[in-house]
Amino acid sequence: MKRQILIVEDDPIMRLGMEHLLSSHGYSVTLCANGAEGLAAVEKAGFDLIITDLRLPHCSGLDVLRKAKTVSPQAGVIIITAYAEVKNSVEAMKEGAFDYIAKPFSNEEFLISVERFFNFRKLEDEVLYLRETLRELVEFENIIGSSPLMKDVFDRITAVADTDVPVLIRGESGTGKE
Repeated sequence: MKRQILIVEDDPIMRLGMEHLLSSHGYSVTLCANGAEGLAAVEKAGFDLIITDLRLPHCSGLDVLRKAKTVSPQAGVIIITAYAEVKNSVEAMKEGAFDYIAKPFSNEEFLISVERFFNFRKLEDEVLYLRETLRELVEFENIIGSSPLMKDVFDRITAVADTDVPVLIRGESGTGKE
């Protein structure tokens, strides 16, 4: 499945150049020419990555960033700008931007930032999967059983394990109630 990228950029040459570069590397790209279009697109579709200019007609790239983090917190946002200032980059990173790139940038620099985001997302997904797998393995390491009934018991144990509710465990002597 192709990664979905939204580009919000008011300069048509820059917008089409980024689209061509990303499309040629296998990404599915949607374009918006101003901040209002960008906000509407963020609300409608689930993008994996949003690349937005900082200064846009109708609203700023920071507005697009905030909307993206509200609507789709897992989506990455890369801010690009010709007016690179430390103050703006710090604010963008505090708001949740993945990267902040000053124009003009090379195609290589741009692609590295995009690929770095997707590698980061892949690693984050792997960590979540491994934590869940490890939790399942460690939680019930002393209990033997893989039948549907035992899985139901494991689910019930998990549901009440973090509560202060008293639980009565019944069973025959020697069945491992401890």
